[in-house]
Amino acid sequence: MKKIIVLSLLYLLSCCAYGQLSSHELNGDQRARIFLKAAIAYNEVKYPDALGAGVITFDLDLTKSNFEFGGYNTSHRFPSLGDFWIPAFGELIGFTFRGKDTPAVNGNLGSTTLSSLIFGWHNHAWSVLSTDFINLAAGFHWGDYGYGFQRYEEPNRFFTANALTFADDYTDPSGYYAGFGPSWMVDVALLPDLLFHYEGAFVFTARLLKEGSSVAPKNSPNPKFLNQQFELRYNRLFIGAEYCAALKNNEAAHAGRRLAIISGFTF
Repeated sequence: MKKIIVLSLLYLLSCCAYGQLSSHELNGDQRARIFLKAAIAYNEVKYPDALGAGVITFDLDLTKSNFEFGGYNTSHRFPSLGDFWIPAFGELIGFTFRGKDTPAVNGNLGSTTLSSLIFGWHNHAWSVLSTDFINLAAGFHWGDYGYGFQRYEEPNRFFTANALTFADDYTDPSGYYAGFGPSWMVDVALLPDLLFHYEGAFVFTARLLKEGSSVAPKNSPNPKFLNQQFELRYNRLFIGAEYCAALKNNEAAHAGRRLAIISGFTF
C-alpha cells in the first residue's frame, strides 16, 4: 500500500512538471457551470434495510479560482436546484430487501434526505500557498442543510417518474439547519489545461426547524457534516464527485450520506 501511495505521488509530481496554474483558463475568472448530476442519499450503518434514494437531473453552480498568494476563491453550490426544482429524468431507489427493521426507525424501510433547501452551500477561501503547480486556500463555509430520516409507505419501488409516498414519521435529528465552519481548497496542475480540484468544509449546525413529527430529545445532538467535492477540470469541461457525510455513525438516522457524480461545462 505504501508503494502505491509513493508511486502515485511521484506520478502526480511528474505530471505537475507539464502544467501551470498561472496559465490555466480558469485563473482569475468567476464562472457559471451547468452539469448533469446523478445524486443519491443513503445511510451508513452496519445493516441498513434501505440503501438509498436519489435523482438524475441537471444542476447549476458558480466558481471562482485565483491562483496567486492571497487570491480570493469561491464556490457556490445549489444542490436543491437539481434535487427539487429542476425537473428530473427519474428517481432512483435501491433496497437490500432484508425484511428487518432499520436501526432506530419504526418501519421496515427508511429514506435519508440530505440537501440544501434555500441558500445552498458556499465556500470562501484565500490562497495561503500558491505556486505554478499547487494552490492551497483556507477560509469559511456557510449554508443551509435539510436533513431527515423517514420510512417508506410503499417499499416496492425501484424506478418511477411519480413522487414517492412517505409516512409522516421522522426520526431525530431530522430538521432544517444553518451550517457554518472552516473550509479549504486545493488545486493541482496535472497537464496543460488539466487540473485536479478539491474543496472541503467541516460544518457545525444550528437547528432552525424540526421536520414533520420529529422531536429533539436531549440525547439527539445537532449533526455535524464533512462536505467535500473532488473534480478534474480540463479547460471548460469537468467531471467529479460531491460527498457530504454526517459524522455520527451509530444509528441510521444519524449516519446520512450524500454522493453525487457530476459532469458538465463552464461558461
